[in-house]
Amino acid sequence: MEPRNESSEDKEAERQRKLAAMQQDASQLDVDREKRLAALAEQEKAAREAEDLARAKSSKYGDKGDFINRLHRKAGDMGLADRIGRGRQGYQKDDE
Repeated sequence: MEPRNESSEDKEAERQRKLAAMQQDASQLDVDREKRLAALAEQEKAAREAEDLARAKSSKYGDKGDFINRLHRKAGDMGLADRIGRGRQGYQKDDE
């Protein structure tokens, strides 16, 4: 009967060893999953912040933010004479 006890003890030891290995693997998978989820959350947060910044920038001028900003900068670089001259381009002289 003694050899049979050893084999059942060996089987139990092997089962415990396999269980411990599976638990270790499961723990490692959980850690890896948490790392992936944290990285994904960080990426989503950065993307959301960039989108919010772009929305805030463009909403000031109704989704034409960059275009309008360039116009304002360009107008700021012109002198008064240039501005007045540009304003008169659309006028036509009447001969009457």
